[in-house]
Amino acid sequence: MVDKNIYIVQGEIGTVVGAIKRNSRWNTHTPLDEEQDPLLNSFAQLKLILNSIKGLKTVFYCWHCH
Repeated sequence: MVDKNIYIVQGEIGTVVGAIKRNSRWNTHTPLDEEQDPLLNSFAQLKLILNSIKGLKTVFYCWHCH
């Protein structure tokens, strides 16, 4: 069974990433690329980890390993 808290964290990540992208478009009129921007890349990696686990305890283990 998947920990429902993962969905909350994923939603918050989506909100933060959306705000970062909107702010960038507003300031520079160019969209950010998740592969080139280190912060967005980190969020993308975290989303991948969250999609592959069943509980948040695993995230802390995975995050310290990388």
